Order: sequence, then C-alpha cells, then structure tokens
Amino acid sequence: MDLNKATRQQLMTLPGIGEAEADKIIAGRPYFTKTQLRQKDIIPAAMFYDIVNKVDVNVEILPGPQPVKTPVSPKGQEKKEPKKDVFKDLMKSK
Repeated sequence: MDLNKATRQQLMTLPGIGEAEADKIIAGRPYFTKTQLRQKDIIPAAMFYDIVNKVDVNVEILPGPQPVKTPVSPKGQEKKEPKKDVFKDLMKSK
C-alpha cells in the first residue's frame, strides 16, 4: 500500500492504524521513505514495525525547470568590441 496515495479507509486496514493514525499519516504527506513515519513522529515505533512490510512509498518526480543554455562561441571567434576612450569623447564635445 502506497503511503502517499492510500485513502483513509485503506490505511485503517493496516494493523493498529485507526482513524487518528490514518489522519496523521495523510497530514504528513508526502513521504519519500517509510522511515519518515517515525522521523516525523507520526506513529509509535511498535506500530511502525507492524506495518513496515505492508506499506511502500512511491514518489512521482515532476519535471523541474530546464537549465538555460547560453550559446558558447568556439575559441578564438569571440567578437570583441573596441574599448571606448571616454576622455577622447569628452574632448571632442568641447
């Protein structure tokens, strides 16, 4: 049974899982590992060991933003703009 997708009723079919525990499991979603039931203090250790072999965790990985690729010029072909001589431009305006 998938901890991330099981309904409240499905969770309650697990040994020791009642309404309160099922609600806590649902509220703690998403889970990436089974052990997060203990790490997040969702259920007691004894209950965890009773259900650990009856549950699974499937995580859907959604596509994220793709990196922006900047064009790279081959070596030696970079366009270089000539540096402006600001002092020279100021002298021309006078």
